[in-house]
Amino acid sequence: MNRRPTLRQMNILAINVLIDAARRAKWGPIERTDAHRLALAWLVHNRIATSEVADGLWTTLGSEVSDRGAHTQYCRDRALQCPISSWQSKAMLPDDWYWINDKPPAD
Repeated sequence: MNRRPTLRQMNILAINVLIDAARRAKWGPIERTDAHRLALAWLVHNRIATSEVADGLWTTLGSEVSDRGAHTQYCRDRALQCPISSWQSKAMLPDDWYWINDKPPAD
């Protein structure tokens, strides 16, 4: 018998999709996919993310890096990291697997 995924499992999956995208977008734009769109929509639908912040991450994933300076890279890193970190907290997921540590989820 197939079991439906729990809300927690769906939240983990959505956030993992976005963590992977953010890792790849660190140095430049990536192709945004339906998986990214669905993950963001899921988090907005469940009130983990606001549509404004989700739109900001969507834009950052696909945007060029205008300057390669340290300050610009820091700002891009923060634009990718902060929303995801906040969503992990709102979804009550442990931060011990947060993407900076490059560790897989314990769950």
